[in-house]
Amino acid sequence: MTPRTIASKTFLHHFCDRNGQSEKRFCFILGAGASRASGIPTGAELARRWIGELEERYPGEELEQWYAEAKIDKNDPASGYSAIYDKRFELDERDGYAFLEEQMDEKEPSCGYAILSWILTNTVHNIVITPNFDSLNEDALFIYTKKKPLVVGHELLAPFIKPNMTRPLIVKIHRDILLSPKSSQGQIGKMADGFSKSLQTVFKHCTPVVIGYGGNDGSLMGFLEQIDPIPGGMFWCYRETDGKPTGTIANLVEKHRGHFVAVKSFDDFMIQIGDQLKVPRQDGEVIELANKRAETYRSQIDIITKAENGDDETGKALSNIIERSKKKDWWYFENLATKQKGIEEREAVYKEGIEHIPDSPELLGNYALFLDVVKKDIKKAEEYYERALKVDPNDATNLGNYAQFLWNEKKDMEKAEEYYQYALKFDPYDSKNLYDYVLLLLDQDKFDQALSVLTDAFDYLNKNEHETKLELELWFYAYAVFYKEYPESREEIEEILNKGVRSPGWNFNGILEIAKKHGHPDFEKLCEFEWLITEKS
Repeated sequence: MTPRTIASKTFLHHFCDRNGQSEKRFCFILGAGASRASGIPTGAELARRWIGELEERYPGEELEQWYAEAKIDKNDPASGYSAIYDKRFELDERDGYAFLEEQMDEKEPSCGYAILSWILTNTVHNIVITPNFDSLNEDALFIYTKKKPLVVGHELLAPFIKPNMTRPLIVKIHRDILLSPKSSQGQIGKMADGFSKSLQTVFKHCTPVVIGYGGNDGSLMGFLEQIDPIPGGMFWCYRETDGKPTGTIANLVEKHRGHFVAVKSFDDFMIQIGDQLKVPRQDGEVIELANKRAETYRSQIDIITKAENGDDETGKALSNIIERSKKKDWWYFENLATKQKGIEEREAVYKEGIEHIPDSPELLGNYALFLDVVKKDIKKAEEYYERALKVDPNDATNLGNYAQFLWNEKKDMEKAEEYYQYALKFDPYDSKNLYDYVLLLLDQDKFDQALSVLTDAFDYLNKNEHETKLELELWFYAYAVFYKEYPESREEIEEILNKGVRSPGWNFNGILEIAKKHGHPDFEKLCEFEWLITEKS
């Protein structure tokens, strides 16, 4: 019997319906068709291209004889992919590796891979098996998620394949593009023993969903033909425009008591799965991750720049790197201003920068802070704080700096508290704003409110990685303040403190060293509470 074709809608409900099966899992088998929308040619497209090149390079009679001996059907080049590859690059196989690497260089994963990366990190369906050499799967995970996959790109790594892994697993049965990928007839005729043994275990636990795979290699296809029927069956997706597969593929799907699923494309199908799983938009994740990485990079450079102050080789090297930038953005002018020796020279750079990019909230806000803290020009500082917030009313950094300005210079506690709350609305876990806000509340004897704010933030930070140890001393200091000033609450504070010090890297002595090195304004106060932290650590 020819396997039954089910609607994609029917499959989607089956995919998402657990029916009490807590162990029900799927894995994905992705062929070259899944990579097409990302700009990587399919095997059929490459084979057609190589046939054209062969006809330019070889005499007609010689080539026709080869077609006959190799049983090449020019109307179905995909079926002869490996033989055509061998002939095209027979003079030097390294040319073949270089060609394939060039085809995959700088290709970005399509939107379907974005959905797939969410599935791999948020569900139990976290395994991809592919004959493809490209890095689209792992690239999507790095772009859209914070989860690092295990990429098995060589048969020697096959023993690391475990079906019960919690992190995403990507198995490249023809190797990775950078590890001498397999394309020749001799290489892809049979699956490596390591892969064969490990994948048999995978298919005992996972139902394969095949997308974009033509079954033209002997390794994966031969393996699937040889193993016992897969307990969960098999779902073989094919493009509606190509028609339902017949012959070997139909026989394989029938053997595994599987079904065909007609789809428009890989991206189309993954979007439908994403909708069924309630996957949210992911462009925001990309922007958030990119901004966080850029911010971390800038803050690290800023710390080194301020510490070295341009006086040694490292400081000079950093200055050269920054000045080499073709893009004169706000950070370019901020760094240029920072390295100036005199106050007037520094202000001149800020003015030049603002004239160059007048609507930069970062540059306007930093100039306001400079006027506030360095020049003590209160009137002008307030003007630029307000100007920066007019450009971007939601900038948490400028909101927090303005709140501190209102507290310290204007003595307007009520308005300062309002701006801190507004800043924390847009970045609830900004350590500086949280710390300053807590101190403002303490200054007004609003102990319960301050403890509530810190407790919520501390619980969140305990569950997430800290970017720098310098952030941590803010929390230790804040809790130490509570501990000293409010002895009646020590038991509650100790409980929260004990939760924190169990996290990796919470070493107060190390924090003290960093704080001392960078001239932290509360260093002496931190030393005063060292006994508490040491005891609790």
